[in-house]
Amino acid sequence: MLIAKQGLRERDEAPPVKVVLDNLPPEVLHVIFQHAAHDDKPTILACSLVSWNWREMSLPHLFSSLTVKRSLDYDDFSNFLAEHPNLTRHIRRLVLGFLPKCYSDGLPHATIRPTLTSVDLFQITAKLPRLHTLVLQGVWLAEAPGDIPSLPSVTPRMLEEVVIHGCSAPREEPLPLRALLGILIAYPATTISLQSIFVTFAHLAIIGPASTKHFVDFSLHGVCVPSAPTQLSMTQRQMSYVLLELLSIMLEGRSYDTSNSLSRSEWTTWVTRKLVQVSTRRNLCPVQRGPVINQTDAACGLLDFWRILRLNKCSNLEYIQVNIALVFPWPAPHNVRPLPPVPFTTVCIALLDQLPNTLRTVAFKIRSPDEAYIYDANWLNLQELDEALVARFPSLEQVHVMLHGYIRWVECTRLIRSAMAKCGQRGILSIGGQGPGRGWA
Repeated sequence: MLIAKQGLRERDEAPPVKVVLDNLPPEVLHVIFQHAAHDDKPTILACSLVSWNWREMSLPHLFSSLTVKRSLDYDDFSNFLAEHPNLTRHIRRLVLGFLPKCYSDGLPHATIRPTLTSVDLFQITAKLPRLHTLVLQGVWLAEAPGDIPSLPSVTPRMLEEVVIHGCSAPREEPLPLRALLGILIAYPATTISLQSIFVTFAHLAIIGPASTKHFVDFSLHGVCVPSAPTQLSMTQRQMSYVLLELLSIMLEGRSYDTSNSLSRSEWTTWVTRKLVQVSTRRNLCPVQRGPVINQTDAACGLLDFWRILRLNKCSNLEYIQVNIALVFPWPAPHNVRPLPPVPFTTVCIALLDQLPNTLRTVAFKIRSPDEAYIYDANWLNLQELDEALVARFPSLEQVHVMLHGYIRWVECTRLIRSAMAKCGQRGILSIGGQGPGRGWA
């Protein structure tokens, strides 16, 4: 016992051992902090308290991404950023979002969301000098009296990526055109992604020329646009669905809404009025001062809306993904004759003609419940598509065909390689697939 007490006394009286933490190489510390920032926030927070040097080295990793998903006053948030310049200089990714409360059944609670205007956004991003990614998720976008492009004092801020996901106007109305266009013009980005929002063709008529000057990747994911009127013939409705499906670039969701019950004449009048109203009364973009297209023909020829987007003017566009659903979207009753094949090949080639010849990668995502559709050239003539791709895009580096459904992979792969021989000879053809219960291969 005496020896034990003496040992404890000697331990307590011994001078503290000083661990020289700052002698670790900065490269090693940055790797540690970067790993902790992604996987272990408490650890990097603790590291920031070790020493002043560690604190300064951990801040860029700790605050490289800032996410706000609660109701807040954007003026107060802007003031907070102004008071902490030592933090804002490290923020490279900003997410302004809103997560509504849910009932027990999982339905979103009707909570008032924060309303964001372009002015609020400009004030916030002006305090983030190193920002390269801006994400707006689930917020209400509203117009401000000084919304651009009427304000020439706003200098466009070039970013790497802009994502607008699940945003709407108050009361879930379509997005305010001036607010949406103001954001896209003020923040020209390499990648623009519009996901799960409600826009109209009139929106796209204005957004296209404004945004295609800068972007490389343009994503319309789950964007809801009016469908063709129900009074159109079945074949026209089929074609309308295909064109609307192709209207979504790099998409995973659907891009149609069957709730529209306008007659053909009413549809034509609506499109004409909306386009002229947007292009003359609002006067948002110089190239849109007047009728954009032949409105009567465009009312049912939905491919004309590809021309409105003016993707052929976007010389930086390098990648496009086209979804092809080899099924009719509205199930027909058993006593109805099978629907005639939709000329997907004609539609795809017409779409490719609207794109710049600088494309590097073209991906086709083919959904089919039965491989018989893939073998049927009346639905999809892969050989004709192969010839059009090689002739249209001399700089093409990859053609990726993705199959989805209950199909025999080996046989379908052999068919595609045989039909798309020219792409195969250039070494640019790749084939992948997704079956039930597994990811893309």
